[in-house]
Amino acid sequence: MDLVTIIIPVFNYGFYLPETIDSLQQQTYSHWEALIIDDGSNDDTQAVVKRLSQHDRRIKYHCQPRRGVSAARNRGIDHAEGAYILFLDGDDLITPNKLAEHVSLLKCYDEVDMCYSDVYYFRNDNKSKLFFGRAGNRKWTIKLNGKGFEIISQFVAKNRFTTHCPLIRTQFLKSNKLRFDESICYKEDWDFWLRCVFSGANIHYLASSEVYALVRVHSKSVSQKSINMDIATIRIRESIEQYIHSNTQLSPTQKTYLLKINNLKKRAPLKKMIYYNLNSLANLRKIYQTEPSKEFFICFIKALNEKRKDFF
Repeated sequence: MDLVTIIIPVFNYGFYLPETIDSLQQQTYSHWEALIIDDGSNDDTQAVVKRLSQHDRRIKYHCQPRRGVSAARNRGIDHAEGAYILFLDGDDLITPNKLAEHVSLLKCYDEVDMCYSDVYYFRNDNKSKLFFGRAGNRKWTIKLNGKGFEIISQFVAKNRFTTHCPLIRTQFLKSNKLRFDESICYKEDWDFWLRCVFSGANIHYLASSEVYALVRVHSKSVSQKSINMDIATIRIRESIEQYIHSNTQLSPTQKTYLLKINNLKKRAPLKKMIYYNLNSLANLRKIYQTEPSKEFFICFIKALNEKRKDFF
């Protein structure tokens, strides 16, 4: 039975950890290790993990000074002993048969590097009601199988996974030297999946109504910080340009298409940030300092026009 390594970065999530670990202990696939990477917590995280690990030796604790979630996940990759890796945030959950179904698929298809499932969301105060997304009940995961241009184009358009949707072959990550960018504080998982698909990852959708990832929505969720998320999106789209230019497997025509899509998508979060901060000179100055002047003024004019239409 192949070992699965679950990498769990935490920062002051001691309150949520027991439930997250319980979702692992409920797995029908029992051969796993949980690497809890404590990223400088100042709550009771260490005590919680110590108590949990006393009753389950599969739970292992690593502590580091505050360096961010990407550094914590990279440390987990370094210490992973499993044939497969799952990234799981310290407040999220997975269904009881997720590990078993993913491992079974990967063992059947040697050419697949990553297999992923659907994802549902739940609010912290109502675990019985599941929904597909934060903004509404619209499913946003889609069926993707294969590798190359078609898969890359999907991830250039938008992120297609939450952090704990896929199970990944450890060998694929290590042979391609794939790690999280520690300079990115938000949407770092999207950048990581982009690195994977640009490195030729063969991905496969696991279609099962009983297998899915669960994302907890609460006041501490990183995704609540809208302006920083938009800035991160722009930064990642700048990285995408580099990924496209440096890729040797894409044809010139394919690269031109991807660059066009990326440039169009890049302006949307910038215009959104400006639109919602037109009444704040301080915020506009902050946004201006992070963007090329030409792009800022193009989006500034577009935002003004939209505001004028709303007003009249």
